Amino acid sequence: EQRLVLQALSAVTSNDLAWQLYCTLPNALLAFPRPLRQRIAAVFAASVPAAPAEWLDVVPVAPALLSSLPTSTRNAAVAAMEKVAAVFPAAVPGMLRRIPQIYECATEDQAARWVATGLELCGQDATLARAYFGLETRTSVRVLGASPTAAVFSEVQSWLRKFTHMLAATSVTLRPNPGWTLRPPLEGLFEERIAEVPDRIDFFPTHEENLGLYRFLAMQIAGRFACGTAPEAPAAWPRWKTELESDASRAHLHDWFLLAEGVRVGVQMAERFPGWSAQQRSLLARFCLRAREIDAGKQPSLPDWLLAWELAGEPLEVLPGPLQVAGALVRTLSAPLRDPGATVDDSWNVAQLLEQAFRRLFAGAAEADCAPASEVPNYLVPVDLFDGDGPIPDSVPAETSSSGLDRDVSDFQAEITSSEEQAGSGTSLSADALEALMRAGVPIELHQGRSLSIEGLGLYINDLLGKLPQEQLVELQSLLDTEGEPAPRVRRWLATPANGDAYYYDEWDYLLNDYRPAWCRLVEMPVEGDGGEFFQRTLAAYSALLPAVRREFQKIRPDAYEVVRGLEAGEDFDLNAVVDARSDRRARRAPSTKLYVARQREERDVAVLFLVDMSASTDEPVDGVGASRAAAGAASRNPRRIIDITKEALVIMAEALEELGDAYAIYGFSGHGRAQVEFYTVKSFREGLSAAVRGRIGALEPKRSTRMGTALRHALAKMAHVSARSRHILLLSDGFPQDFDYGQDRRSNTYGLRDTTAALRECEAKGVTPFCITVDRAGHDYLREMCPQSRYLVIDDITSLPRELPKIYQRVVTTSKLALPAASFANPHAVGQRSSRR
Repeated sequence: EQRLVLQALSAVTSNDLAWQLYCTLPNALLAFPRPLRQRIAAVFAASVPAAPAEWLDVVPVAPALLSSLPTSTRNAAVAAMEKVAAVFPAAVPGMLRRIPQIYECATEDQAARWVATGLELCGQDATLARAYFGLETRTSVRVLGASPTAAVFSEVQSWLRKFTHMLAATSVTLRPNPGWTLRPPLEGLFEERIAEVPDRIDFFPTHEENLGLYRFLAMQIAGRFACGTAPEAPAAWPRWKTELESDASRAHLHDWFLLAEGVRVGVQMAERFPGWSAQQRSLLARFCLRAREIDAGKQPSLPDWLLAWELAGEPLEVLPGPLQVAGALVRTLSAPLRDPGATVDDSWNVAQLLEQAFRRLFAGAAEADCAPASEVPNYLVPVDLFDGDGPIPDSVPAETSSSGLDRDVSDFQAEITSSEEQAGSGTSLSADALEALMRAGVPIELHQGRSLSIEGLGLYINDLLGKLPQEQLVELQSLLDTEGEPAPRVRRWLATPANGDAYYYDEWDYLLNDYRPAWCRLVEMPVEGDGGEFFQRTLAAYSALLPAVRREFQKIRPDAYEVVRGLEAGEDFDLNAVVDARSDRRARRAPSTKLYVARQREERDVAVLFLVDMSASTDEPVDGVGASRAAAGAASRNPRRIIDITKEALVIMAEALEELGDAYAIYGFSGHGRAQVEFYTVKSFREGLSAAVRGRIGALEPKRSTRMGTALRHALAKMAHVSARSRHILLLSDGFPQDFDYGQDRRSNTYGLRDTTAALRECEAKGVTPFCITVDRAGHDYLREMCPQSRYLVIDDITSLPRELPKIYQRVVTTSKLALPAASFANPHAVGQRSSRR
């Protein structure tokens, strides 16, 4: 091993890198058993000369990456890396970083096929190989996830959206997300009505069963609207969020809330739809059995497992040994959620109880690491899990009991009480819950209480030190921490700026001839208004132009009525149809009964999205500002900027479109790097031209870079929810797409141009017509590479944009194949000369 490593390090050209690797590698290798260590050292020796910097980053975390896999899978993973190292040594560090994700998404056989396919596809292209084995291409991700039995969101999204809409009685946007859970997150649900679902499910061995999990998730999402989560939770959410943020030790409270709410919604939806009730129980019972069969690395998280078990109504023995105490806790505490009148507040209270109960259970595991079980006294710790208070009594001797759980749980005691002020009668525990706890050896004390109330619920928990085996507690906690991410989702949610929702988009890499999956992160940002001052100044400055624009737009209004022929009933006879019918009768043929005509009102069905470039270059002043300086409210020493003229054009268009009646939206974009593409909401399709919208138009200001492809893809996603027959995106820009990390060669614009070209083609493929308008006089050079001649226009005289944009709009929306002859814009004050294009 030492000889291999030293020989490899001697081939590293940088002495500094070689020394750092020499210092960090031994500790990393010692974390592996000897046979595996020798193989990893050989892989390192074969690969490090080709990628020393990448290895320096990955060596410290290599033990953690491989130790996350089962032992048998580790051997398969190292074998796969050996094959890659033999052909593409520089691709190994990137592959090692993705090892947990690779074997989470695929079986060992599927991963082996993925490696073989990659070696064949990449040929001799080392750059493509690094991207492929680093899961940085769309092809790589699809090959890895290829399964004849998997259910894929892209294939089922159409009926899944309709199914969710039907059940929820409201439109819900479903967004695919890597990884999956039975508890859809709450992010975006309350305001935007966005719900995340897995991009693929390959849990069961059959396609129909995997499809059934999509149905279950759709019922859960729809149930949050039908059963009160979405209407009721937002009012209480500020208080809940404060509790989540206040104590980092309660990181799993969000998980328990999703479990409790999943139980409540699952029960109530089963009552609303009796046919689904049996399907849900059967599906989730198979889920519990399947969870025991699959590899440990692919087992569901503890809350998912317990949610499925509770809704399936399975007996306690269905759960593995370490989960049976957890199951008894969940069945006991979630009993009030089975009441038909349970609300989301009840779910929150149950979640607090669950969080405190499991926190104390796992705290016992941590203490057991410091003291032998035989030295720890057995005592009952009464804890009022609702308010966190309660005295700790003196030690009492433990009683002995027997159960089928391979441990003594006689010191685990539950007490159900209610406050003295509450009246009524009933029981908070179902027969199944009582049977489960009694089978687990848990002594139960029942007191009078109300089934609808859980505020008096107290739980007396023995910490089970010396009773529950340490390895089982560790396994139980590891299942709770299995979320597929280094930090719980709620921490990421709370860490995300409150004023921005994040979206991830693929990006086209022409060097790889493939998409880089989820490569760009786009954040929707709000725009603070200026009170409408700019809007009003612009209307005053262009008071002479607005009537002319309105008159032009009146010309493209449809006729009030159109004649519809071939009707069986109508306002008048269709003479031609009557003659044809008479001829058919004389010829002894059956005549048509569609002999009438009628006039029906014709309506325009057009939707246009204006996408505005807000890059830093739009801050440049414009020469020859003309007479409308007042529109920008600028003093003579501060000339109008490109962004000011663009805003003036938007003001004119907004006023005209309000009268015409076409649906329109306005968004801006900028950003800095692929991780921070900014998308500014000025006006959505749902909004009218309100005072707030007027203020946002005037508040648009230059920002940073121009990552055009990602902005176009997000605009296309916005258009996907618009049902107009004629849909268009008008891109207003002042230059070519550019960003500091747009491609590997920072001096070349080719990467950005090719990605934007791909985005424009994606728009065309989805039935949305894009049209690019630029005020960059050199725009012909790159626009002709991005789109056909009929899909762009270069305006040389930028000051004419407010006057010419309405004319361009007319041409764009009135013909599907736009052709703008040069003669139409011969006026130099309109768009300037176009001779450079010929």
